[in-house]
Amino acid sequence: MPIRSLRRNIRKISASRSLFALCCVACVVIAVTEYRFFRRAIKNRMDTCKNTLIKTADTLHLTMSEIQRFSYMLMINTDVQAFVMQNTIAQGSADIQILINAQRQLSYVKSVHPAIDSLYLYSKKSDYLLEADNAFFDIDTMYTALFTFQDLNSRQWREYYLRPVYVNAWLPESSVVSKGIRRKLLVFEQTFPLQNTAANEGKLIILLKTSYFEGLFSALPASTKAVFWLIDSKGRPLLIRPNGAVKETEPVQSEIQTMLSAMPKPMQTERSEPIIVMQQRIRGKSYFLFAQPIRGTDTVLLVSIPQFTFAQHIVTVTGRFAVSAVLMIFLLSYIGYTAVLLLRVPRKSPLQASLCTFPESQTEALNDNEHAVSADVYQGKDITLIKHIAEYIEQSYANPLLNLSQMAQDFGMTENFLYYFFRTRMQKSFAQYLEDKRLEKAQTLIAENTKASLTVLAERCGYANTQTFRRAFKKRYGLTPSEFKRQVFTEKSGL
Repeated sequence: MPIRSLRRNIRKISASRSLFALCCVACVVIAVTEYRFFRRAIKNRMDTCKNTLIKTADTLHLTMSEIQRFSYMLMINTDVQAFVMQNTIAQGSADIQILINAQRQLSYVKSVHPAIDSLYLYSKKSDYLLEADNAFFDIDTMYTALFTFQDLNSRQWREYYLRPVYVNAWLPESSVVSKGIRRKLLVFEQTFPLQNTAANEGKLIILLKTSYFEGLFSALPASTKAVFWLIDSKGRPLLIRPNGAVKETEPVQSEIQTMLSAMPKPMQTERSEPIIVMQQRIRGKSYFLFAQPIRGTDTVLLVSIPQFTFAQHIVTVTGRFAVSAVLMIFLLSYIGYTAVLLLRVPRKSPLQASLCTFPESQTEALNDNEHAVSADVYQGKDITLIKHIAEYIEQSYANPLLNLSQMAQDFGMTENFLYYFFRTRMQKSFAQYLEDKRLEKAQTLIAENTKASLTVLAERCGYANTQTFRRAFKKRYGLTPSEFKRQVFTEKSGL
């Protein structure tokens, strides 16, 4: 008794150690996999932000370059040039046509691009301000009646928009009351003439709908709490989305300048990969900063993402993976343990068990060396096996995938044994026997129903396609199935 108890205890200890070792291995595998998955998740997240930034910057480039191209078209237009260089037009003068022609050009450009809200053309010589839909001579009257910029009166508006020299200038988003409706507009300005902007003879002012750009700044999920910035070369934010971004998330001027100093020079590169400029604390919070120059402009697209939302996503993804990995390991362990238990108990297939006339010793001998076994072993046993074979093929002949290997597996015998049995006891191969059965069934089906289609007959007789069926039928009977159907139909009609 003590010895037996000691042995049982040793077995229990060994089992416990094995289980402990298995758990340790599982933990190591999970930890290594989790680490690699975490690193990959970070890289994928970074790549997603970079690709999004590239696509958004490319779209911005197309839109902004189109606006610049329209401004060039207008500045070289003869009607526009005539208006800018025209002095004061007397009331009732024939020169009023100059104003009408220039206004027509503005209206056309406004209609061809959905981002344009309105266009204004200013002439310094005449002090006229022309709008795409309205013509006003008095700027003060026009400013009050047609539009008003937030926190700017007429004089201040002149000082900011009309007097400076702007060459392809993108100005910050402004709140404008236009035609009684308040909306956010982005301003683009071009000083006239193109060949000598310092002369400052006039201005082309294009007001753009910021709603047109908002769709571009929604590429990243809202859960990232990403803030998109369109910044000029001086570090001024031109456009910030989403609307109402928390003020404390806005980089201050010095931080933007630090970021811009890290950008490649020149900024107008044909193509540059987005750069993680820095991981920096801004007003007490950590941010990832992504930046991409907008080709052909002096602007930069900046995306700031709070670090905690970035990491939160990755932790969530990796956490789900860890749970799945643990469950998978335990599931595989259970399956493996069950498989070992099942393999310990030899089982016979139902068909093999039904072959009761074949003792186990004889079946093993046949499977080991089929060709060396004398025919005496089979005496009195052939009838039973042939019966099972006939029943099996009767039930399975319609399966186009039926073959000798599948049959041997279902019978619990080797393929070589069944091949030898067919050749020596049934005087034909398995394929010949199966072919005979299928063609006999085809004859019977045609005789029963002459209207059955060739496709249906082939399918019901186990042929994969009609061509194989037609070829086999004609080879055996000298007639195609269609010809045989007509023959059967004629005989039935004669009766």
